[in-house]
Amino acid sequence: MNTRSKQRKWLGLAWKASAVVSAVVLVVVALGSRVDYTAEAATFNVNVGERHGVPGNIDDEFNSAILTITEGDTVDWDWYAGVHDVTAYTETVPGTPDWQSSTMTGPSTFSQTFNTAGVVTYYCTIHSARSAAAPGVVVANIGSNEMVGIITVNAAPVDSTGPLASGAAALPNPTNGAASTTLTATIDDTTTGGSTIAAAEYFIGADPGVGLGTAMAAADASFNSVSENVTVSVDVSLLADGPYSLFVRGQDSEGNWSAATDSVALTVSPPPAGAEDVSITLTSGSLSLTTNPVNFGVLASTGLDQTVDVTPLDWVGIDATGTGAGWNVTVSSTDLTTVGGTIAVDNLKLQLLDVNIVPVSGNAKPLSQVTSYQPLSGAALKILSAAATTGMGLYVFPPDFRLTVPAESVPGAYAAFLTVSINSGP
Repeated sequence: MNTRSKQRKWLGLAWKASAVVSAVVLVVVALGSRVDYTAEAATFNVNVGERHGVPGNIDDEFNSAILTITEGDTVDWDWYAGVHDVTAYTETVPGTPDWQSSTMTGPSTFSQTFNTAGVVTYYCTIHSARSAAAPGVVVANIGSNEMVGIITVNAAPVDSTGPLASGAAALPNPTNGAASTTLTATIDDTTTGGSTIAAAEYFIGADPGVGLGTAMAAADASFNSVSENVTVSVDVSLLADGPYSLFVRGQDSEGNWSAATDSVALTVSPPPAGAEDVSITLTSGSLSLTTNPVNFGVLASTGLDQTVDVTPLDWVGIDATGTGAGWNVTVSSTDLTTVGGTIAVDNLKLQLLDVNIVPVSGNAKPLSQVTSYQPLSGAALKILSAAATTGMGLYVFPPDFRLTVPAESVPGAYAAFLTVSINSGP
């Protein structure tokens, strides 16, 4: 994090400004082989205190008392009427149910997620005895004034099918003398198991074998979705001019590779006759902020509360990072003080009108977050925000300040510290 600070003291307001640039941190999560419970997880509802099989009738039963679900699903018991609890028959520790709700009445909900296949039986300790854990006994008692229930938890399907590879494309194509081409494609497991994409690779010509190609990266920098756009820069500088086939495949988090590759025909070609290369290397810049002081001048005391407005000289925000991550500006202030006197920071307010945000160069301008006067008390106030892919350039944004001077304020030269920060992210 780079911080640029300046502190200047003025008769009307002391000043401190800082430009804060946050580092971008890439977090990579490695997923091992597992059953992906979250892909198709569902929630089922049971009404507590409603007659089984007869919706709308109050009774000491569960409705529905017989459920079939899949590993990873959740059951919500919603209190319909009466005072009840929901208690597992099973006791891994003797005398202690594996799970149990509190004693509740409506409107209340108790939730339990089931991640292990098998048969689950439960009952209400107030309205049914724990006579046996055998599923057959429980089923027989359902609807016979016994407040019991049974859940069959089926094993979750295991993803054994690789993701689909599609949309392979190369740019430039033909290369026209370029030393590299950008290869892109989509790897999607939505219809072939629903697992997260874990990897992608490409190869040119003969297949070297699954997992032995050249790695491709997720376009959004992280493999964390069931569908990922993937990309890689392919060095063609050592390839002879002519046609080539580039093949792409992907792998899901269960270890399954695509059953079929997707391909794009690439033509490696020389520069057009008489052409010369034009090139430029652009290095990344940084976020920066230029501010000017806020000086309310001299005000004569009148015995009344007085409000003074002022607009400082231009403030300027620059995003030269080229990342399109967005950015924002925050402002905070201390109380204004003088010898023997204080004007609380609640009396200092700021607004920024969108019409006063002027792009000097760049794309879509950032937008104000304070289009009416807001006090600078409490946490830092976000006054300006550039959404992702916007605010890339230089922008002028002079805010308006308003100070209310209470009638009881003692005479003196008041000063405060105003902190202004420019931060990465909207």
